Amino acid sequence: MKICVACNSLRAPNLTICPDCGESPRELNGFPAYAPELDASSTGYKDDFYEEYAHLESGHFWFRARASLILWALKKYAPDMTSF
Repeated sequence: MKICVACNSLRAPNLTICPDCGESPRELNGFPAYAPELDASSTGYKDDFYEEYAHLESGHFWFRARASLILWALKKYAPDMTSF
């Protein structure tokens, strides 16, 4: 279930428009934005941290396990997928 951000009523997760109040999320870049005010405030990663993050991720168990799981799922469910 989803909760409407305008009236707090419950609705089915596949509904974008609230059946009780008619509220629908604003679109940003073609996607529904349930908290559009956060888009402008997001600063993202600092450019000088990317190299450090890449180094840390390459040896961290969580990222290695995640990468293995993603590769397994792609091979199983999208075996014909190619990289562009």
